[in-house]
Amino acid sequence: MSPIVASIIRQFADLALCGDVCSWVPIKPYQNALAARRRLQDALVGLYRRIDQHQNGKPIDYDAEMDDIGQVAIERHRLFAQYNVPISDRGKFELGTLWAQNANTQPLIFWLILFVYSTPGLVEELRSEVRQFVPPVTELNRTGSDSVDLAGLKHKCPLLKSVFLETFRVVSQPTSMRYITQPMSVFDGHRHRHLQPGTWISVPHGGTQQDPSIFANPTSFQPGRFVKSDEKTGNISVDYGRLKPWGAGAGICKGRVLAEKQVLAIVACCIMMWDIEPVNQDGWKLPGMIPTTAVMRPSHGVRTAGENTGSRVGVNIEGNIKCSN
Repeated sequence: MSPIVASIIRQFADLALCGDVCSWVPIKPYQNALAARRRLQDALVGLYRRIDQHQNGKPIDYDAEMDDIGQVAIERHRLFAQYNVPISDRGKFELGTLWAQNANTQPLIFWLILFVYSTPGLVEELRSEVRQFVPPVTELNRTGSDSVDLAGLKHKCPLLKSVFLETFRVVSQPTSMRYITQPMSVFDGHRHRHLQPGTWISVPHGGTQQDPSIFANPTSFQPGRFVKSDEKTGNISVDYGRLKPWGAGAGICKGRVLAEKQVLAIVACCIMMWDIEPVNQDGWKLPGMIPTTAVMRPSHGVRTAGENTGSRVGVNIEGNIKCSN
């Protein structure tokens, strides 16, 4: 991703916890976030206008190259056109998806890969588990039929799924916001809190994720934390339990199923194709975590070396993986 776009998305993220705030409020971070939202929406409108021009054989704005437009965007365009959604409104629809992908999915993949390789023995365990669901693809045996068994990764790889959830627990700070429409009372364990209509409440799930009464030793990364074994049948299962990384209730993330499959597939392919180790001779040193309204950002990049099918390359993990020969 372009560093400029990443910076704009981070500015836009400041809107997430503002609630029902008037757009004229003279708070600089808030006004910057509003401006960032407008820039992102305008950019998305421009993208879908060019896709529409390309699909209908019209001259394309700026003579833009359209060969690398992803199939997802093409199908979204087709759906918008089917329901006569104006191009001017498509940026508003797509902004939520853009933000979720870049504020949650990409940073989560960064942290998950980092935890997997920095935890002794975990890569080997995961490779043994996912091997049958990920083809051993290299440049020497690549074919057009190579595919990843997403259902297998999701339902038959309990350790991978548990590591995914544990990473979410450690690095995410989701918050659910609700508007009060009628008087209600909530008991917090000590006293009753009376909530009046017309107000907002904020529920930071990160507090639950770090509560030792719910998750033992919450500051430690435990790969198998979410793996459960039935005492009677011996069946192994993995579930979210008290973890709510996608929010809760009617406002729960609509793209959570797709995002989970995407993360599991990318990480499984990475560990099957790459050996990654830190360049630092002192071993792995994880960066600090910068709080956000979603998955926390690393305070700095992690310089590593990766090896794939005998070819040595440099890999710079900074939210994205960049390789140089």
